[in-house]
Amino acid sequence: MARMLPAVIDPTCRSPGERDLFLQLRDDPVTDGWTVLHSLDLAEHPRQVVGEADFVVIIPGKGILCLEVKACRTLRRDVDQGLWYYGSSATGDPRGPFRQAAGALHAIHDHLAKNGPELARIPIWSAVVFPYLNFAENSAEWQPWEVIDQPKLRLHSMGYLCMEVMDKARAHLAAKSSFDPTRPVLDPAMCKFVERVLRPSFEVLEPPRNRLQREENEVYAYTAEQLACLDALSANPRVIFPGPAGTGKTVLAIESARREAKLGHRVLLVCFNRLLGQWMAEQVASQALITCQTLPAYMVHVSGVDVDETGKDQEFWNRTLPGLALEAMMKLEQFDALVVDEGQDLLKEANIDVLDLAVKGGLRSGRWRLFGDFAHQRIFAGDLTIESFQEKYGLTGVPRYELTINCRNTPRIAKRAEALGHLAPGYSKYLRPDDGVEPRFAYYGEPASERALLARVVAQLQDEGRTLEEIVILSARAAEKSIARELRDLPTCGIEGEPGKLRCGSVWTFKGMEAPVVIVTDVDSWHDTRTPDLLYTASTRARQELVVLVNKAVRAELERSTGLNAESVEVRKGF
Repeated sequence: MARMLPAVIDPTCRSPGERDLFLQLRDDPVTDGWTVLHSLDLAEHPRQVVGEADFVVIIPGKGILCLEVKACRTLRRDVDQGLWYYGSSATGDPRGPFRQAAGALHAIHDHLAKNGPELARIPIWSAVVFPYLNFAENSAEWQPWEVIDQPKLRLHSMGYLCMEVMDKARAHLAAKSSFDPTRPVLDPAMCKFVERVLRPSFEVLEPPRNRLQREENEVYAYTAEQLACLDALSANPRVIFPGPAGTGKTVLAIESARREAKLGHRVLLVCFNRLLGQWMAEQVASQALITCQTLPAYMVHVSGVDVDETGKDQEFWNRTLPGLALEAMMKLEQFDALVVDEGQDLLKEANIDVLDLAVKGGLRSGRWRLFGDFAHQRIFAGDLTIESFQEKYGLTGVPRYELTINCRNTPRIAKRAEALGHLAPGYSKYLRPDDGVEPRFAYYGEPASERALLARVVAQLQDEGRTLEEIVILSARAAEKSIARELRDLPTCGIEGEPGKLRCGSVWTFKGMEAPVVIVTDVDSWHDTRTPDLLYTASTRARQELVVLVNKAVRAELERSTGLNAESVEVRKGF
């Protein structure tokens, strides 16, 4: 049984004759130990810009045979014009099958000779296969034994006929040249070398910078499909956009602010997470009419408070600072429009008062857009649900546009996130294509084994072509308690990132952001009511790859609760 390269025939191959011969060469016992290259492109063909050999058969101890297959059922040669016509084709071929086969032979010989003098001495010959014809024509242009036709195929196997051609070719070479047919050629090692020269195996990785830009562009391209919802509700001055993670809320919030600015409106664009606020501010930096900050930062700015002197206890942030901001805002001009992202984390009465005063007409009559995952990402949940917020402030008539299409994650990551976060109903659609890469789960015991496992995961991701900058480690614990802080042999940094370093932080510090690769660590408990939300939030940060490291004590409960039945990658991926 021959080794076929490629191992399966290309499904786009339209020649039934080539498909039949592929199977015959592969399955013939005579070809055991042979290597057969199918459809070998020849970039340096002696008479063509680019040539091709249908089959190149490497026969140990014998030589190399190039096969040209003509799977036609009629064949005609016009001597006057010097053209060959295959089947019903009206286009004639001036070369003919035997010259085609010889051209491939010479191209292969020349290529091998460039890679070593020993390769130039390997006997190489060619033959033409007519699997459906009785080709009994004689000419000085070819030897009769260079023909393999239907009658021969009925009597003998393809392997036998290839051996017959090579034996006669070797005898012919011996009679016409100094070739010594007794000299050993093509031992197994030489066969492997010839195979590598003719069709080398290689892996070329896309440059990380290019890959990162492509992945980001891909996400934005799919998010653009969501912009239709802004068009549909443009006539409504006030709209609430609920939606789970990955549905494009942040991009839509930025676009909403830009559209308001194009109308000449001064816009306040706010969110909760500091890292997200920095990123959003960068996106609208060129828009003079847009003020973008986290809501806490905006309140600090307008009140003029020195946070370092005042302190950062919860009473200050939840009560004192909003009160000081309201006092200062009484003297400030209100914004024409308000856009709020991460609304689920800002639904506290004191915050609502600030937002109400920030926009002309207030929340009841002003222009505003509110985006948030009000059901599943309430890690910093405020006093109010979206329902109680609307009821308390007389906003029950404000329309909602449910965002349900995932445009950030690959389908496999999104489905795992749905299970981890008990997302019901789940996403209605996944816009990104399925790349076949499954999220990976690995399990650890004591802290030392978790640290070693995390180091192996990072090393394997690097082996697969990922850079440290593309990887983010998110801990279910506070950042200072994360196992990532104990990675002594890897350059790590905070969640903001530094060139050449691995970003590490807690899940909540990275909320609203995204990265090509996310590793979730320190999942030590399933009974904490926040764990499903934390895992869901962390998982949906991953654009391309997701790895979750879970304590072995939690594994059974995790799989029972989520229905994942996840297989440990300690076994299947070598972590």
